[in-house]
Amino acid sequence: RYASMPSCVEALVAELDASGFAPTVTAPDPDGDTAHIDFSSCPFRPLAEHHTEVVCSLHRGMVDGFVDAMGDAEVSDFRTIAHQPSCRVTLNAR
Repeated sequence: RYASMPSCVEALVAELDASGFAPTVTAPDPDGDTAHIDFSSCPFRPLAEHHTEVVCSLHRGMVDGFVDAMGDAEVSDFRTIAHQPSCRVTLNAR
């Protein structure tokens, strides 16, 4: 579990899953202050491959807004389709 930010991680994973990103979560920090969410799938991949900056920036903005609204975490890193093997968002507890 993600001791310091469970509501944000769980809610973001549910939202990403419902949107077709097939998220998987790892928590490399034993204190639960950091979580990585990898996107196993991207419903916008065909478009993102040709317009990475626009599509991935929009997705990042959506994730940033969602996380800010939850209030218990912040986005510390966002890796796009240009960062293989998968896209990833890293959250840190506030």
